[in-house]
Amino acid sequence: MVPVESGTAVPVEQGAVVPVELGTVVPVELGAVVPVESGTLVPVELGAVVPVESGTVVPVESGTLVPVEQSAVVPVELGAVVPVELGAVVPVELGAVVRVE
Repeated sequence: MVPVESGTAVPVEQGAVVPVELGTVVPVELGAVVPVESGTLVPVELGAVVPVESGTVVPVESGTLVPVEQSAVVPVELGAVVPVELGAVVPVELGAVVRVE
């Protein structure tokens, strides 16, 4: 292991595994693919576009607006409040109870 000063750019080969200390800020190029372990919290800037694989569970804070593609399937917890645009078509399961305000 070679220690480097904070802010030093260190080139690495594609696919290299580089361990970093918890809390370290690692800037990456736009469009870079950065695999993370399940359960890892990854802070992102407001407005950032983060593609996720189908079926991935992405926890978000209450009140956060999450844009989704048309016809996306988004499971929500019972009792969740989900604002939708006027005129949106929201399919629900047979027998579901939907409260509209």
